[in-house]
Amino acid sequence: MRSLKYLWVLSISAFSCIGVDIVEEEMFETELRIVTEVEALKVGETTTLSILYFNETGEQVVVSPIWTSTDSDILDVSNDGLVTAVSMGSAYIKASFENLTDSVMIAAGDETVLTETSRKGTFKGRNNYTVAGDFTLAPNNDGDLVLSFGSNFTASNGPGLFVYLSNSDNSVSGGIELGALKSNSGEQSYTLPMGTELNSYDFVIIYCKPFGVPFGYGKFEE
Repeated sequence: MRSLKYLWVLSISAFSCIGVDIVEEEMFETELRIVTEVEALKVGETTTLSILYFNETGEQVVVSPIWTSTDSDILDVSNDGLVTAVSMGSAYIKASFENLTDSVMIAAGDETVLTETSRKGTFKGRNNYTVAGDFTLAPNNDGDLVLSFGSNFTASNGPGLFVYLSNSDNSVSGGIELGALKSNSGEQSYTLPMGTELNSYDFVIIYCKPFGVPFGYGKFEE
């Protein structure tokens, strides 16, 4: 019986996240971001801007900012973020909520130019674990945002590994869970929850859920 118990302990040790402190809930600075689908807007056309607001725990919360334009003769903006290109030129659209402000410059011209519709990054390990490879976030043909790992993806074995999007490289607090890691190597994909914006989160984390330990992370390129 004693030898069986010894083997059981060795087995648990080999596949658990031993010797690493559990990551406690992280506190964040509140953040306000404008989300836009256009870099330039054709005169006479409109586009609707939206807001991402993250509270002290990194969670996304719905807020109603105050919208203003630095030149309403070029770009006019309504109380709900509807921007109209009035005449040729460029101007900043600003959003303010409590003590936070964000702004984005949009040109008004002869044609509408869309912003980049995909993001990418590369994994690196953490806490003496190995995670490597490339990943991409982009919409599929149905319009859903999908996080895809490249064929060069690899990760250390561990119990209960899950994939998260987060605004921290070391914590999943305030982030979203995309599901259990499908494989420790190779191509795989994860569909984001409906309503998640392309720029909502800055990091992808491979996370040992039972022990609260990040195995690795990757940051989206700017």
